[in-house]
Amino acid sequence: MRVENKNARQFFTEEAIKSNWSTRQLERQINSFFYERLLSSQNKEKVSVEIQKLEPAKVPEDIIRDPYVLEFLGLKPVG
Repeated sequence: MRVENKNARQFFTEEAIKSNWSTRQLERQINSFFYERLLSSQNKEKVSVEIQKLEPAKVPEDIIRDPYVLEFLGLKPVG
């Protein structure tokens, strides 16, 4: 993914960190011209809130849905 505009690249970097975007989410925002839409918008807060609703941040529970059963390893509990 390449963003030629230095300001846009910085914006996407900061927004991806702040919003915990995955690579796919970041790519979608770049391809949907999120930065340009935000700049041209009269209501920047509304555009930002819209993006947060469409692309909620991932939480660990979204990634690891099924617990791993590792009892067959014979590990002793810590603690």
